[in-house]
Amino acid sequence: MKTFFVRAIIFFAVILFYTGCGDKGSSGPPADQQIVFTHNAGNAVQNPGATLAFTVTLTSAMPASGIKVDVSTVTEVGGAPVSNSSVSGSSASVNMSVTSLPRQVWCVTTVKVSSVGTPSNSATQIFRVVYK
Repeated sequence: MKTFFVRAIIFFAVILFYTGCGDKGSSGPPADQQIVFTHNAGNAVQNPGATLAFTVTLTSAMPASGIKVDVSTVTEVGGAPVSNSSVSGSSASVNMSVTSLPRQVWCVTTVKVSSVGTPSNSATQIFRVVYK
């Protein structure tokens, strides 16, 4: 009877040892840092022409898969589409532009920067612009 208990204890000890030493599996690639960016377009910009060029700068860590920058402009009253553009890459600074601005009409531009690998990791900023 004593040998039975000794064998049982050794058996359970071996099982615990092997399950504790097993492969835990990889947790996958590290998660992207939350997207944070700036732009140099300002707000309530009174632009002298029909095109507004500006730079979007990623201030957080670059995601391993890169970023996608979407720029969409609509008229403030009525929401008529004016300009849309999209750029993907791995550069922290991306030159963008709003084109075909109508004269004397305030427009709202939405800039969205997202991780290519994790589209839900994104940040959005909005500014207003008018072609005087």
